Amino acid sequence: MSNCRLTPSFISLLGLLTVGSKAAEFIDFELDPTGAFSNGSSSVDSPLVTFSNLSSGNGLEIFNSGLGNTIGQSLVVFPESTGVTLQMDFSVPIYSLSLMFGNDDPLLLVTGMGSGSDDLAVLNLFDGLTLLETITVTPNANITMDQTISWIHSGTPANRAEFFYGDSNANPIDLIETVDNIAFSTAVPEPSTYAAIAFASAVGVWSWRRRRKA
Repeated sequence: MSNCRLTPSFISLLGLLTVGSKAAEFIDFELDPTGAFSNGSSSVDSPLVTFSNLSSGNGLEIFNSGLGNTIGQSLVVFPESTGVTLQMDFSVPIYSLSLMFGNDDPLLLVTGMGSGSDDLAVLNLFDGLTLLETITVTPNANITMDQTISWIHSGTPANRAEFFYGDSNANPIDLIETVDNIAFSTAVPEPSTYAAIAFASAVGVWSWRRRRKA
């Protein structure tokens, strides 16, 4: 998977393209009350998914976390403890999933080492207890909510997902997760959706390279 630094607005667009136009759900937490968010709860944006913190005895909160986050309220997974992981349980099969993530603290992440030594943002997809696929992205370690991680089915839909920061072997590490703009599809994406994703990705890389030269 290639990584590039994109703007939040572009990543939001990419997330919507990822799920296509049919049976798409989008969660940005803007209409949810600020404060504690109980394990097993759903956002008002969609009743089709519940959120839980797999770290025993810990919970979730919704608020504008700052730290360069300019997109409003987000879901924050507390605290910085071993195994802190966001679990998403879907009441229907899903065929694609995309979310933005932040709070990738450079003081707590191992990055820039290369040779497979960097810490990772990890998205695991499950069908029941069966692990379908693991998607990883190398965090840019700037704390800002400006990266996305996405999955599209390769035959079997998922009904559960886990997101966390992990070591180079994709084992959870001690770091709070902040997520937003969660998009998923409950129908098989149309072929045009894949073309749209490829086009959007190409535009994003071009924009990134242009900023690098500026």
